[in-house]
Amino acid sequence: MAPVIEPLGPETARDQREPLEALYYAAFSPPPYAESLAEAQAFGALLDRDSRRPGFVGFIARDEKGSPVGLVYGYDTPAEAPDGAWWGRLLAAVGPDRAGEWILGQFAFCWFAVLPQLQGLGVGSRLYDAVMASVPAPGPGS
Repeated sequence: MAPVIEPLGPETARDQREPLEALYYAAFSPPPYAESLAEAQAFGALLDRDSRRPGFVGFIARDEKGSPVGLVYGYDTPAEAPDGAWWGRLLAAVGPDRAGEWILGQFAFCWFAVLPQLQGLGVGSRLYDAVMASVPAPGPGS
């Protein structure tokens, strides 16, 4: 039976933090990533923070038992450049002419994970299609 794709709302994302950390670890601990349990827990903290951002959109793939087997999420970026070194480096890298078109006021596709045993079977494609169908088309000034 193919995994079921369902929306992942902000509260559900926070409530499901531990199973989603386990999904992250299962997806990213094998080579070439070799992520640690600590990095999976750091992902959980990012998910908690990101689920509180404006425009958070997520989807989860669940197996027949209801366990998460795939995840995708993102959120809206601010329309104006926030303070901070990270934002400064990012916007400088694309240049001021492209920042509004590519970064500011756009949807940031943040995390994508599928269990290794399900990779290549279309679960990731279905998650990608679901999240991209949920957000406005990108474009200058959007």
